[in-house]
Amino acid sequence: MSIKCPKCHNEATVEGKIYNQIDYVNPLAYFRPSSLPFYAIFFTNIQLENNFNACSFCGLVWSNIDSQRLESIIHRKGVY
Repeated sequence: MSIKCPKCHNEATVEGKIYNQIDYVNPLAYFRPSSLPFYAIFFTNIQLENNFNACSFCGLVWSNIDSQRLESIIHRKGVY
């Protein structure tokens, strides 16, 4: 059973990984909320696991991050 796309709700999705070179899986990718103040760059990266989904209908690519870490950063840094 396919995962439904969170954007268009189509079930034409596939699982995959992100590569930055031929045959090289990039293990060090991070997410950081863009609404952080410029001085709040320390300890605000959330490492991504290299497991992604993509929708072949609308082109959306998505993944998951540690939601508790994200919530902690948002509350500590006053983002929203």
